[in-house]
Amino acid sequence: MRQTTLALALVSVLLFAGAGCGKTTAGNGTAGGPSRGDEAAQPESSLSDMCKAFDADFIYSASGKPVARFDHGALKMPNDCTYYTEYKDDYYKLPDGKTMPGGPWFSLIKEDLDIATQKKATEMLGWTMRQDPRIKMDHFLAIQKEGLINQIYLILGPKEYVRVNRSSTKVLTEEETIELAAKVAQKLTGSVGFEIKKNPVQAGTGKSYEEEKQDSLGNPQETVIRDFFGKLGNQDVDGALAMLDKDAGDWRANFKTLKSLKLNKLEPIFQEEWTADRQRFKAELQVSVTPEGENMGWQNGKNFRWISIRKTGDKWIIHELANNP
Repeated sequence: MRQTTLALALVSVLLFAGAGCGKTTAGNGTAGGPSRGDEAAQPESSLSDMCKAFDADFIYSASGKPVARFDHGALKMPNDCTYYTEYKDDYYKLPDGKTMPGGPWFSLIKEDLDIATQKKATEMLGWTMRQDPRIKMDHFLAIQKEGLINQIYLILGPKEYVRVNRSSTKVLTEEETIELAAKVAQKLTGSVGFEIKKNPVQAGTGKSYEEEKQDSLGNPQETVIRDFFGKLGNQDVDGALAMLDKDAGDWRANFKTLKSLKLNKLEPIFQEEWTADRQRFKAELQVSVTPEGENMGWQNGKNFRWISIRKTGDKWIIHELANNP
């Protein structure tokens, strides 16, 4: 039983660390570094912000793929930098007709996890490991049963590595993945031996993790919420509904019960949890409603609402409207 439990635990570790071409994020990095010119020949001393350490110019030069956008991944973690060769707000088409932003991607993720455990979990999945002479540092390629590279681990220490991942072989072939890993290894070891060229397209975002965080914390999107409640106060139900996330539910009948609404006070809350595309606020409202509205969570007089907003593309929308935190 102990052997079975250990096997499941080891497999879970690898899956959490990013098994397959699917993408997850874990662990904390430890710092950035130079990316071009004479400075690029110095050892990479820190990797706490992967997008700063490996910018669009370096990645284009290392991979040959123009970078349309690069950011800190879906979970907005500083140890993750994801590079999109194409990016659209409606790239993913969901079964219910909704869309999500994205595009073909590959990524560099710095993790502080036990490398021996990663190797053991790779073996337990029935995969193989091998090295490639083009990669001039300690490393291994995790090879799936069908022979494809799952990802490449560039080993910095017993519990420290950078892994190269990709969304599919369409964005990076097997050879291209190895070549990219080899050039990333050059920078990690302070021996960049290729020319750093300018990324040929204007890459979206490209901000450091701290810049993204500061943008979010320093620029509360209060106008979005004020406009939303302003529309409700003017009984522009259709206008208010247009500002709602599609996942927020059907509020038409609820909003129709409002006879009047005034926003008395709006304050940002839980700012330590804010991200570059998520914010939360508390609103104090003065409301007059029909009897039906009193059965839908409203009351005549003072009401409080907790609002979550999110950024989709370049637009902020109302993600959640709640009666409590």
